[in-house]
Amino acid sequence: MEDNILYDLLGEHFYQDDSYVYVVDKEGRIIYHQDTERINDVVNENLVVQKLMNKESGAERIVNSREVDMLAGYAYVPETGWGIVAQRPTEIALKPNHAMIRQMIINSLPSLLLSIVLVFFIAKLIAMPLQKMALLTEDSTQQNPSNQLRKVNAWYYEAIRLKRALTSSLGFLHDKVDHITHESQTDALTQLTNRRTLDSLLRLWVGEQTRFALIVIDIDHFKRINDTYGHAVGDQVLVYLANTMKAAAGEHAVCCRYGGEEFVVLLPDKGLAEAWEIAERVRLAVCAEASPCGEKITISAGVAAFPEQADNTVDLFHLADQRLYEAKRNGRNRTATGLSEKLS
Repeated sequence: MEDNILYDLLGEHFYQDDSYVYVVDKEGRIIYHQDTERINDVVNENLVVQKLMNKESGAERIVNSREVDMLAGYAYVPETGWGIVAQRPTEIALKPNHAMIRQMIINSLPSLLLSIVLVFFIAKLIAMPLQKMALLTEDSTQQNPSNQLRKVNAWYYEAIRLKRALTSSLGFLHDKVDHITHESQTDALTQLTNRRTLDSLLRLWVGEQTRFALIVIDIDHFKRINDTYGHAVGDQVLVYLANTMKAAAGEHAVCCRYGGEEFVVLLPDKGLAEAWEIAERVRLAVCAEASPCGEKITISAGVAAFPEQADNTVDLFHLADQRLYEAKRNGRNRTATGLSEKLS
């Protein structure tokens, strides 16, 4: 038996790694096996043998009779009706693959790490302009970030478009906000500060105990101007007074239309004597030339100072109004401080 042709052909296929070859006939009987004791064993319950008996060829992962996990390749020989099976333990068969995979990982690890670094760097470059624009947009409620947005280095198409859109929309928004703020703080006719802003400024200065003086101004006989020349001309006279008052009071003065023909000038860091001088300068400038109605107009003024003469805005305005009416009673076209004799 040992000298038959199968031993001549297959005898060299027994390896040190537990691989082996065996042959079965068409009834599933072993006619060749490296282990001679297995010859003539009927193994037709074996999955691979069953497929050989069905004249199939292929490969399967199986568990042999010794409960060893094996990889089996099998081929049906139609000329004889035999089946040839070559088996190798799965662990041994896959061991080179495991080594190859490990080597692949080791070889590719530097490239992988470099790729991760490059991806992180590129992601940071992409995110950087977006992050800067996001931060500037968050601060846009406090200030107009248009100039800062223009400096952001948006180097790719989407960021460039986003920067343009943000710059345009935020610039437009802040222009609108500035316009609305200006409208809410400014008298529409004379473009002077309105009463709302004046009251806010007074609360701030009084709260901070800032020294200032206040001049209350009223146009003499303004009703006669409206009745004689009409309200349109009367409005022109009010604008004339506003412009003259701003020019004469100085750049640090806050000029306000308080209501109707009554105006207020706030003078930060000024005392009573300095306020009287400025009030007189305004009065003389107003009556120095003809107004839009074609005749010269005059004004009367009352002056008070904080905190020298009053420690709150109510008393301060009351005192300035009293002195305004005093100027009216004494013939108009004059400034009253309560200390007129000393100041003049």
